[in-house]
Amino acid sequence: MFGVITDPPALLRAAFDAAVASAQAEQLIPHLQALPDCPGETVILAVGKAAAPMARVASQIFPAARGMVVAPHGHALETHLTPYFASHPVPDDGSLAASDAAMQLAQSLRPQDRLLCLISGGGSALLSAPLPGMDPALKRQIHQELLASGATIAELNTVRKQLSLVKGGRLAKACAGTVLNF
Repeated sequence: MFGVITDPPALLRAAFDAAVASAQAEQLIPHLQALPDCPGETVILAVGKAAAPMARVASQIFPAARGMVVAPHGHALETHLTPYFASHPVPDDGSLAASDAAMQLAQSLRPQDRLLCLISGGGSALLSAPLPGMDPALKRQIHQELLASGATIAELNTVRKQLSLVKGGRLAKACAGTVLNF
């Protein structure tokens, strides 16, 4: 059916290249352009190791949108969105500030508005704040110990979700508008 593979390294490289190409921020363009008009405001929240290019693409499609981008320290941003920089894989004070700002951003939306959440790998560390009343240092320590234990990303995210101000649907619940995740 598929024939004989004569050059396995070339086949693997082609598969890898195709996977990387399909994950580029420009792949968001058709999805974002297909969104219906919003009766209110479109607000963008881009978070993760690919936040900078995702924010650039979204800003080009929605030039009047406000919002924020949370990227790892050192990433260059080409967008009008408010920048936040944080640490990955272990959250830092930038992660806390970004989480608080994201919660305020979500709470600022009205029912007729929409929040476009563009989230890539690393977002869990970059947007990280504890539940009210929990010491951020304790949450950071738990995170570090889980990483050191060899916990899988699924296990790590299960714990993060239980201790987080924004994860587990809490950010979406804070938003009166429509939340769209990409």
